[in-house]
Amino acid sequence: AATLAPAIPADDASELAADLLALLEGLSAAAATAAAMLNALVALCHAKAPDADRAAAMCGAWAKQLLTNAEACLQEYAFEGNMQDVNRVERALHMVGDIAMLGFSADDSGLTSDGRKVLE
Repeated sequence: AATLAPAIPADDASELAADLLALLEGLSAAAATAAAMLNALVALCHAKAPDADRAAAMCGAWAKQLLTNAEACLQEYAFEGNMQDVNRVERALHMVGDIAMLGFSADDSGLTSDGRKVLE
């Protein structure tokens, strides 16, 4: 995704990002797929934002939105006893972990992705 993102026209990138975000909010994607979708969103933000600070702000905004959504799912499960869809709860847990790990690389202890800050 990181190598393709710069080649995507801005309007198409915005539409693609909105579609990815909607799918992630639904907690319907398998964990591995959701992780790839998150990485694609990061790549799109960095490719289309005018600078690294704006890209980080964009990533932070959708990450907060996704974390709020995951939290609601987890609270419903933990505090209201709603166990109708345990798979959704599992996907919410994975989502929180994937977002927490965004930008960490094995060779750097900071929040970087290809040398750029992802989340602040």
